[in-house]
Amino acid sequence: MTPDYLTLVSIHKPLGVTILVLALIRLVVKIVKGAPPLPASMPEPMKLAARLSHLAFYLLMIGLPLIGWGMLSAAD
Repeated sequence: MTPDYLTLVSIHKPLGVTILVLALIRLVVKIVKGAPPLPASMPEPMKLAARLSHLAFYLLMIGLPLIGWGMLSAAD
């Protein structure tokens, strides 16, 4: 392993943990406070798309740091 790789990993790991913690805080705030309602004039398919895309973003914001953590834990 090169020194550059070790430097990048030493930056990458705490950044991933920070993103994970912030995403979890955001999720808790959303659960406690709720989200603003979508406009009543918005068509139902668009409302469904908005809800599903928000769900996908939360899954990615939490899932990707966990996958990265798992990969680093399994690496040499």
